Amino acid sequence: MKFKWMAVSLALLLSGVGPALGTELTDAAKVLAGARWLDMKGHSDEQVRFTVTSRTGEARTFVYRMRTRRDGQQIAIRGDALDEKSAIPRFLILDDRAGGGEIAAFVSALKRVVTLQPKKWGKAFQKSDFSYEDLVFVELGRAVHAMKSSEGGRVVVRSEPPGESTAYRYLETVVQGSDGQRQTAEMYSREGALVKRLTVQRFASAADGGFPVATLIEDLQSGSQTLMEVVEHKIHLPAEAFPAELFTRDGLKTAL
Repeated sequence: MKFKWMAVSLALLLSGVGPALGTELTDAAKVLAGARWLDMKGHSDEQVRFTVTSRTGEARTFVYRMRTRRDGQQIAIRGDALDEKSAIPRFLILDDRAGGGEIAAFVSALKRVVTLQPKKWGKAFQKSDFSYEDLVFVELGRAVHAMKSSEGGRVVVRSEPPGESTAYRYLETVVQGSDGQRQTAEMYSREGALVKRLTVQRFASAADGGFPVATLIEDLQSGSQTLMEVVEHKIHLPAEAFPAELFTRDGLKTAL
């Protein structure tokens, strides 16, 4: 199976843009060249909190332990819910830089592991404002990027997916400031309507990896929003702490 939408977990794409701003910007590729911060983290173990707030202000929170294993050009991300009553207690994202990938999840109601077909990647993740495809980390090589504008320290890049399995027609990434740490992404529907806005609110210190630790996504149609925060993280961990069998469909059948 091939990934059709090559624009990333959107927070991941935004996080890598900053370093390019110190260079002369001549094309979209230079702006997005740094969108690979996961590489810099190596094997990592993080606790990620999602806070979903409705239009009326009602809020709920859920937390996942997210472990990332890198093996050459292959990246595997496993999420384990810290809430025992979670509808999706475990999920797995597999990404091969050569272009292959898969999303699988253990569904409590079915008591089995299911593979999400690309046409379902637009479904809400745990009833939040993040869809499954918003969480997917994939390489950028097959997306079509174009510099929309670059003036006054504000750069806008439009990225279009090569297929039609994504819910989005295109994504516009906006980067401001010499440090590249004022960043947003706006997602447009297949019909061309602006439907979501994602903003990186806070980064870890450069000494601690420099990656996003607080990312807000807003559903501009429903008025709800979800804040994703990395509340604990360990990076550059030894490979033996990430046995390959945990990052498989069979591995998802067992809680850790």
